[in-house]
Amino acid sequence: MLHEIASFLVHIIYFPLSISIGIGIFYWRRLSPPFHHIIYFLIWNLLVEILTEVLVPYVENNLPLLHLYTLIEFILFSLVYKKMEIFEKWPDKRFWIFLISISILIILNSIFWQSIYGYNTYAATLVQVLLMAYAVTFMFQLNEKSGPLNLVNAAVLISYSGSLFVFMAGNIILSQDLGPLFWELNVLLNFIFQFLILISIWKASRVRKLQF
Repeated sequence: MLHEIASFLVHIIYFPLSISIGIGIFYWRRLSPPFHHIIYFLIWNLLVEILTEVLVPYVENNLPLLHLYTLIEFILFSLVYKKMEIFEKWPDKRFWIFLISISILIILNSIFWQSIYGYNTYAATLVQVLLMAYAVTFMFQLNEKSGPLNLVNAAVLISYSGSLFVFMAGNIILSQDLGPLFWELNVLLNFIFQFLILISIWKASRVRKLQF
């Protein structure tokens, strides 16, 4: 049953992604800076989805794309949460040092520890822990101005906490030949994430006054 649901969702994921991007671009001036970076991430996400589909008939292993996706995902969401002001007490120099340092760790993991032709469970787990930390930090500074960004934060918490469990158990899953389960859970979490992001962008586009 889960396989059938995942197979259906993976074919319709383009719809919430494309609608979110379309709304975001059309109402760009209404959206606050955090949403601008979210749109950048969604465009990157859509590009990866398309590349994955295009490469399937020609490339046996497209996991190098996952390694690159993890790196860009970390960078863009770090910028999203910077605009959501969770780093407001940090000097800009400290934030950029942090961003570059973690990015280097992700790259080193792909070079020395986990082959680009295998799952980057170490890097993905690190990124998911950091994004969850961002989301929890944002929860402690919620205010009436947060608005639709609360949904973005909820999407991050739900999606990345689930993905964190999957990636932490990655080696066990793969050793037990449960790769399909790994894929199905991630498809489901990704759809929930995209659905919540779509709602948040729609709600933000209804507000004429910038939130930040």
